[in-house]
Amino acid sequence: VIDMDGRIYVRPWQGGLLSGGFEKNPKPIFTEGRNQLEIQNMQEDWDHFEPMLNSLLRRMPALESAEIHQLVNCPESFTPDMRCLMGETPGVSGYYVLAGMNSSGLSFAGGAGKYLAEWMTYGYPTANVWPLDIKRFGNLQSSRTFLRHRVMEVVRKWPFLAGGPGAPRRSDRSPPPPCPALLYELKVPRWDFQTGRQLRTSPLYDRLDTQGARWMEKHGFERPKYFVPPGKDLLALDQSKTFYKPDWFDIVGAEVKCCKEAVCVIDMSSFTKFELTATGNQALELLQHLCANDLDVPVGHIVHTGMLNERGGYENDCSVVRLSKNSFFIVSPTDQQVHCWSWIKRHMPSDPHLHLEDVSWKYTALNLIGPRAMDVLAELSYVSMTPDHFPSMFCKYALHVYNEVMSVGQKYGIRNAGYYALRSLRIEKFFAFWGQDLDPFTTPLECGREFRVKFDKVREGGSGFLFAPRVSDFHLCSFLSSARTRTSWGARPCCSSARTACRAASSCWSWTTTTPSWTCGPGGGSPSTATASWPGPPPAAPTATPWSATSAWASCLRPRARTGFPRPSRRTSSTAATTRWTSPGSATQPKPNSTPSAPSSPSRGAARKTWS
Repeated sequence: VIDMDGRIYVRPWQGGLLSGGFEKNPKPIFTEGRNQLEIQNMQEDWDHFEPMLNSLLRRMPALESAEIHQLVNCPESFTPDMRCLMGETPGVSGYYVLAGMNSSGLSFAGGAGKYLAEWMTYGYPTANVWPLDIKRFGNLQSSRTFLRHRVMEVVRKWPFLAGGPGAPRRSDRSPPPPCPALLYELKVPRWDFQTGRQLRTSPLYDRLDTQGARWMEKHGFERPKYFVPPGKDLLALDQSKTFYKPDWFDIVGAEVKCCKEAVCVIDMSSFTKFELTATGNQALELLQHLCANDLDVPVGHIVHTGMLNERGGYENDCSVVRLSKNSFFIVSPTDQQVHCWSWIKRHMPSDPHLHLEDVSWKYTALNLIGPRAMDVLAELSYVSMTPDHFPSMFCKYALHVYNEVMSVGQKYGIRNAGYYALRSLRIEKFFAFWGQDLDPFTTPLECGREFRVKFDKVREGGSGFLFAPRVSDFHLCSFLSSARTRTSWGARPCCSSARTACRAASSCWSWTTTTPSWTCGPGGGSPSTATASWPGPPPAAPTATPWSATSAWASCLRPRARTGFPRPSRRTSSTAATTRWTSPGSATQPKPNSTPSAPSSPSRGAARKTWS
């Protein structure tokens, strides 16, 4: 029995009852780095346990006459995002982590142990476990100061501030009074953590903040969600919680409209950026080995590609710019900083002349969107707008460039826009995003990106893969709903004939069609999702009410069966030059050469008390 309001649980235990819970004011432990895990039981603290005891007696009055056998005061570990840590660390090859269960170890034990065992045995788990991968955290999120504040928020929820779910104002850093823990709080869509913020900010942070930016956190980086126009009640807007149409709905709609009809500027400095350089052809050879597209392009050209694993699934979705003959600039999603770095380093040869550098902090990225974007740039430049005359500049020029862009763009109706507007635009265009729509099991053929694969690309040494077209078991599709009043949130099943046909990976409101829009696939590409299967040819996309389904890239939707997922063989040759694709339930696939890696465990303890 779980009492969400009282923050307690009760279960049978050795002929009696065991009750525990999470207090409003937990006590951090081991904050100075002393790992005293050998101390399993600490000193009893009845005063600290009293609020939970009162909640228990209020829920079960008959226990007032019961004898308390023992009060157990023991440590419990929590992570910054309330999800456990799993996978291989980037610093030490072959060192695997499974920790930070957030007091749910018994519930997660079976599945977590299964996938970790597969990871250690075959080199990858048989399901998309990116939300649990330890590589989702960076070094800044492993600091003691960050963990002390964030873990306290996980156990003891901070209330909404006047500064909003984004970062608190710089002038107000005083801690607010506590309120119910996140572990026992109903989480509405698009909620944000409020502690451990402003770890990384753009040089434009202060300027955007004064213009009404509401902030969200991505991999420790502050990014604008949307911009509140003058006259809006900021406090009421930030404190609104709903599963229906949010209060910022019309604000984002105005930003999307401006992107389509005029011009908007979006600060995209948070994206991960790497420079890969070499003295010879080593950099080109490495990228040709990792990427599905052809990177042997003229200097100054940009190639959109994916880094695929041996199963043809996406390990990274990136854009690569050839800066010079032996130098490349790689841009990846924000939260792929550690994952992309470790994937490239894992495949890099031991060559002192080949160098990979993380330059995310060096550059500020401004994205001008809209039909008048070129008009704004033309007034700011004395040369034509071509790649040869549009070089990158260090972030010390960012504020000046931004001010000039906004000044010149006023007559073209320029305005700031946030990532909520960008999300709507990308889903409308069916631009799949790694981590939400794409994962290590999604192939280019299944998400309509075969045009980004150079199928006839031959790689030297027999260490690469040759791709051959195949009939896919499922497709990532774009859906439009006929329910104009329905609010669209992701991670929802789409049903056809009372059977689960697919799962919405990303969702938004389409201001072009004024209907909800989804990108859908079987479990977001995860082969472990239980889905229905049809004999014979694939069926048409679901069209039952309230769905009015249209597919942007495929005319059919056929889910992958759970039992048919091909298992990797433990016997594999390192000189294999091709990957053989088979139907589910047939031959096995080669095992990866090695396993990915990730940072030190960002979790800290907080006291938890139980009594029996």
